[in-house]
Amino acid sequence: MKRILHHAGLGVMAILLASCSALNGGAPSPAAATPSPSAATPTAAASPGSSPQTLEIWLPPAFDPAAETEAGALLAARLAAFGERNPGVRVTVRIKAESGPAGLLESLAAAASAAPLALPDLVALTPAQLQSAIGRGTVWPLDEHLTEDLETDWYAFAQDFAQHNNQTYALPFAADALALAYSPAILETPPTSWAASLEHYGPLAFAAADPRALYPLVLYLGRGGQLADDNGRPTLEQEQLRAVLAYFEQASQTGLMPVALTQYDSPSQAWTAVNESRASMAVVWYSALLQNNPNGLQPAALPTHNGQPFTLATGWAWAVSSPEAGRQALAVELAEFLTAPEFLAAWCAAAGQLPPRPGATQPESLAAQLLATARLLPDPTLLDRASPEITEAVLAVLKRESSPDEAAAEAVEAFGP
Repeated sequence: MKRILHHAGLGVMAILLASCSALNGGAPSPAAATPSPSAATPTAAASPGSSPQTLEIWLPPAFDPAAETEAGALLAARLAAFGERNPGVRVTVRIKAESGPAGLLESLAAAASAAPLALPDLVALTPAQLQSAIGRGTVWPLDEHLTEDLETDWYAFAQDFAQHNNQTYALPFAADALALAYSPAILETPPTSWAASLEHYGPLAFAAADPRALYPLVLYLGRGGQLADDNGRPTLEQEQLRAVLAYFEQASQTGLMPVALTQYDSPSQAWTAVNESRASMAVVWYSALLQNNPNGLQPAALPTHNGQPFTLATGWAWAVSSPEAGRQALAVELAEFLTAPEFLAAWCAAAGQLPPRPGATQPESLAAQLLATARLLPDPTLLDRASPEITEAVLAVLKRESSPDEAAAEAVEAFGP
């Protein structure tokens, strides 16, 4: 199985580009899905001629290389360097909305159906977008064109992100993970376990009403809970959920998790609370600490049942959309160039992103520790199925409307077979 980690440094560059992009152009209206690329045969590209060849990449506004930022400048320089090492090749960037009818995913579907020649060579996608694009047949496997088959230098969650059915469909260039933000003025040493957290001054702010139940999911999955059985059928384990809810009940009783948290439905609210000193700790996306941290909050691993680091991660990756075999090879070369470790390290630092590969991460850093144990966010289908029931159970316990036993039983019953 091909590994994508060898060229992660190039991916970091891509991430930086992604965080710097600016709006630039719309997309056709959505169109019907096309056959899966893995089942189709790529169109051979014409023989190279003397005329310049253009590669087009699509990025969300956050990664615009034209943005007047350090990350934008790094990405722009990297793209220019690719042209210098490939005379006659020019890279153009088109900015697409992250989501919506004119967004990256729907624009791919529309172009594939109505104007295949308008498809980009490379497109930046999130894990959920990549899975959808694979299903729609608008992106292609990269394995045939990858230069090396490596077993190391990509974090496990990044490998899961990039691969589908034992084929590599993308090269991750940016990552983010849930972490603990804390105020060193209040906490000298943040807690690493549930037991230790119950002895600390609170509150520990988190989005208790989050429809995706991200923090409870971290605790549930970290304790060994599953969202799917060995046959892939959705499942919710009552005992594992009950244990998480029992911790929340204790936290509610000690003041670590007050009832006010039931009004928080986004990690951004927890971030605001800790910045305004209404909480001593908060569950946030690591990128918040890297991109806009005027109060000097520090990152830490989330408290877990056993004190061992565990979290959920997401990110962005380069996928190839052009159906032409010759263009695919050049697009993969560009993706590898944009995910090289040395570039990713610099670009991610400037863009406020985490590198998806160890070679671009400081070995002893907290980021490396978290990413090494991180799991990719669950499939959206599983999240949509399980998260609402978990959120309802958490709210019921924090509001002291149900015991952990009752809330867990009700969640599993509502989840259904």
